[in-house]
Amino acid sequence: MPNGLDLDILAIHRRGSYAQANLPGLHVAAPPRRLARRRADDILVLFLELKGNSPLTASQQTQLLEGVSKKYYEQRGSVTAAMHAAAGALNHYLLDRNHRSASSGLQSVGLLAMIVTRGDQVFLGQSGPVHAFVVSDAGSQHIYDTSTAGRGLGTTQKTPVRFTHAGMQQGGLLVISPAPPPTWTVATLSDRHKARLEVLHRDLTSQSGPDLKAVICQVQPGTGQVHLLQPRPQKPVSAAASPMAPGQVTRDHIPAPDRGAATPPRPAMRPEQAPDRPTEAPLEAPIAPVPSIEEGFFEGGSVGLTAETPVETVTQVPALPSSGTAPADIRPPAVSGSRARRRRTTSPEAVKAVRARRPVLGPILLSASRVLSRGLSAFGQGLRALLARMMPGEGLITLPASVMMTMAIAVPVIFVAIATVVYYDRGLAAQHQVYVNQASQKAAQTIELSEPDDLRRAWASVLDLLDIAAAYGSTPEAEALYEQAQTALDQLEGVSRLAFEEALTTRLTDAVRIGRMVATNEDLYLLNSEDGSILRSWRTGRGYEFDPTFRCGPGAYGSLIVGRLIDLTALPKGNEFNATVLGMDINGNLLYCIPGQSPIAAPLVPPDSNWGNPLAITFDSGSLYILDPQTNAVWMYIGINGAFNDRPRLYFGDDIPPMKDVIDFAANRQDLYLLHEDGHLTTCTFSAVAASPTRCDDPALFVDSRPGRQDTPLIEGARFNQILFNPPPDPSIFLMDTDEEALYHFSVRLTFQRQFRSGASLGDGDVTSFAVSPDRTVFLGVGNRIFYATMP
Repeated sequence: MPNGLDLDILAIHRRGSYAQANLPGLHVAAPPRRLARRRADDILVLFLELKGNSPLTASQQTQLLEGVSKKYYEQRGSVTAAMHAAAGALNHYLLDRNHRSASSGLQSVGLLAMIVTRGDQVFLGQSGPVHAFVVSDAGSQHIYDTSTAGRGLGTTQKTPVRFTHAGMQQGGLLVISPAPPPTWTVATLSDRHKARLEVLHRDLTSQSGPDLKAVICQVQPGTGQVHLLQPRPQKPVSAAASPMAPGQVTRDHIPAPDRGAATPPRPAMRPEQAPDRPTEAPLEAPIAPVPSIEEGFFEGGSVGLTAETPVETVTQVPALPSSGTAPADIRPPAVSGSRARRRRTTSPEAVKAVRARRPVLGPILLSASRVLSRGLSAFGQGLRALLARMMPGEGLITLPASVMMTMAIAVPVIFVAIATVVYYDRGLAAQHQVYVNQASQKAAQTIELSEPDDLRRAWASVLDLLDIAAAYGSTPEAEALYEQAQTALDQLEGVSRLAFEEALTTRLTDAVRIGRMVATNEDLYLLNSEDGSILRSWRTGRGYEFDPTFRCGPGAYGSLIVGRLIDLTALPKGNEFNATVLGMDINGNLLYCIPGQSPIAAPLVPPDSNWGNPLAITFDSGSLYILDPQTNAVWMYIGINGAFNDRPRLYFGDDIPPMKDVIDFAANRQDLYLLHEDGHLTTCTFSAVAASPTRCDDPALFVDSRPGRQDTPLIEGARFNQILFNPPPDPSIFLMDTDEEALYHFSVRLTFQRQFRSGASLGDGDVTSFAVSPDRTVFLGVGNRIFYATMP
């Protein structure tokens, strides 16, 4: 959380009208000491509800979720990619557990909610029918859609996750529950979201039934801390004895907190205890080894989750299958020797490495202060005794207690101040030079190396050492050596650095998150994944100007209701509707969008099997292609001047490749490219001749001619998540690796050409989309910002 804001997390667990001491399945994790790039500022909250006849104990759930959080923090790339990997690990564990216990009829399905805070941004992931309410002054919404979140984890190999991104404002409220009471609505929560948590808890539980599990997160003024709170377990009060509702408690009924008193540990609930009886079970707060107990209405742990206080978590998921059976999405990704050019702000890896290597100044000086204080106190007492024996009278020389106390406080403070000045004046520069010297020695050793893999590892080690050195300072020697190492690695990896700059002359609002883009030589169209609308900007002499008059989004168009648009594609000029871009919603409704005019909506004739869950569309050679992995289909609509009125045709013949994990696709005349979640491709060639039916290669091979590389279905160190076909005069396939912010360029036969990366930092945030215009301009979307550069 940003400085000045705290996140209060309130766990509610009621069973048989009794408030329980803890909420099994709730886990709050802080970044561990060893984590992947760009995970240092992430705080992860997991809430797991297991449905079925094969439950896990509270301690087993805690250990399981600790392993899931470890998976998140070791995953590189975007927040959503890491969340998906963590959910995938949990899905694989539950699926394997269900398979092993299928013969005995024991099964369980996991309903998972994931919350990640990064600065003032909040990312929500839902797997299964979990309700979420986001309430703030900027707007409120009820997030619940089983079609995108799926039935839950542990049922299929696919890991369904619905992602939502929102800004976090002071007073904002996020409510998660697998089965909220009917009285919990956006309207009722909006009326109460700024109330204190004790008041909010009282109001919400008074409207609930006897059983309830929920997590409430509220933003408050503070210092960037996260507080895990829980209501005190208490038996319900009868209506005759009290006017309060069952289980309702107010702050007035709680003794004043005694923050100086130590809180003894409480015994855990024994298995033989009745489940509906309130018990003083310990608060499970994994964000700190020894959580403090905040007495009063709530009890829980409060820990400042800043970069200075990393906390390690347990690193093993219980009973995970052996590595031989684990799917690709739960294995740590291969690390590429290629790295992005160092940003001017110090990388999280360097900071973590520095903290692991250098002495922690604060604890050392604090210990020294205490030793000095004790020493001075003992010295003063001894001095007084000595003088008393040496001098003729006992009362001639005395040191008052106030003087001794002042000396005991002031002298250590002076020593600490002197040590701090000396450390920061000389220690940091010396530490910087130590790592620069090590990097220089490692660079000199590369002269003796000839194998490409050895050279990659050596130059990557040089960059790592220089990243650590940068945490202590900067010198021209270190900068020059970094440029040398980066250039050497770029040559080995076939990297071309592009000078990206801001494309839009005005910044878009925080309500925009760019999920897809298409570019022509004149216009740039952006799909806002927040509301499913399309935005337009056009090229000017100063960049790209946003068009506030362009209308293209969900709504009623005559008798046809168009929902959120899932994807967009550019249309050629001279089509029947004079439209420049085409969007489609999940129900197969098309929206033709025209600059300066109102959109035109038209429904597609659905397939005979109806729609499953259309994911993407593309237009090529007069035909519209629609990707529908849920029904294992790619549908072709033969167009006439931009209109698609006929029934669709299945692209495949009898041989249909598995498509459940396909996330994107591209088309080039008779060729089709299907991008799978793990980064491999399936390529197909269409044929309308029965004697030579449509054929597919799964997996297709990438032809990689870089030194030391081999032809393989997966590019080492890359995890692609978007694909684009760029038409002639240079027909090409582009694949985006958002983890490394790299754009890979291949021929249409998948021969590696080069990869493009930014020559400087693109700021905070993850790359969420890309586009390439016919005139070879590359666009990258980072949240609500657009960057562009010209390919050489």
